[in-house]
Amino acid sequence: MSAMSKQVVYLIRHASARYGVDQQGRSLVYGPTAELSDAGKLQCVRLARSILQTEGAPLEILITSPYTRAEQTAAILAREMSINSIVKDNRLRDTDSTWEGTAVDEFLRIFTQGNTFADPRTLETLEQVGDRMKA
Repeated sequence: MSAMSKQVVYLIRHASARYGVDQQGRSLVYGPTAELSDAGKLQCVRLARSILQTEGAPLEILITSPYTRAEQTAAILAREMSINSIVKDNRLRDTDSTWEGTAVDEFLRIFTQGNTFADPRTLETLEQVGDRMKA
């Protein structure tokens, strides 16, 4: 890379995942194996095209978390942009927790109150998450 070349980094969490629902029809917090929804797959294609249009070239590498929805997002981006290098990094996962299967509205109530890390369903401290992300 020359001194005049720019280095671009895109931080992309993942496209829309498919939520499970309970008997009352409420969306449930998904876990590591949740897959992309059909809308999420389309979001990936659109994002890849947008990046190609903006950058004029594909990205060099994709780094993904070990979660199914993130790996699927990276795979679609790679296919659409002809990227050959996808690296999985386990540090890029969500917070260790037992939230999976909890109604989304209940989780969002606790989240918007700022109590996510005080709740016993979150098994990592904010500092632990920060240390993992910095690593």
